[in-house]
Amino acid sequence: MNIIAYMAWLPLAFYSIIFPAAVYFYLRRKPFWRLIIATILFYFGFAAFKTWLQFQLWSRTELGKILLSSPLDQSTPSIFSKLGFLTESSGGYFFYYALSRFWFSLVATVFVAALFYAFLKLLEKYQPRFFERHDPELGLLLGLLVGWPYFLLFLPLGFFLTVVLSFVMLVFFRKNRVTLGWPLLLGAALSLSFGNYLNKIIPIGLLKI
Repeated sequence: MNIIAYMAWLPLAFYSIIFPAAVYFYLRRKPFWRLIIATILFYFGFAAFKTWLQFQLWSRTELGKILLSSPLDQSTPSIFSKLGFLTESSGGYFFYYALSRFWFSLVATVFVAALFYAFLKLLEKYQPRFFERHDPELGLLLGLLVGWPYFLLFLPLGFFLTVVLSFVMLVFFRKNRVTLGWPLLLGAALSLSFGNYLNKIIPIGLLKI
């Protein structure tokens, strides 16, 4: 197992800091932008560091040097094998390897989290009773934290828990208003904690490039 595989604990350590901070910010009704920026910077820095480290590891072996100087094989089952600058130039294979292993999930995570944020802002405009202050930004932060492809677990979990909590509050406490904050936090916690186990039942990991 190479050193990059041993770095899997770094995101876990980051989550163990940012998620409690998100709960604290939510309870204190603080804006989440600092946590959002910190999360994006961590992801970009982590992906860049893994890319650099992979380059360093390959540059120390003869096989690695060959891979670093090789173009991408045109028979590779990917849309990138259709790009001439990858299949005809030195380093094309390493570019594809780094993109698929280190960068694709990051780009997909930012994209789906941004779409989710836009959806929450639109929903807040027409259904403000479902929101407390800064709830859309909380959704953006949590979408970034759970990442791709586990966002596909987080999204239905969040809305399912909203329905469940709404029912509980209505039946037992006679309250007909539940905001999205706590359901989203709980959905994110479940996705982060049990995403790997659920992936054995629902193979969402196949959605990685």
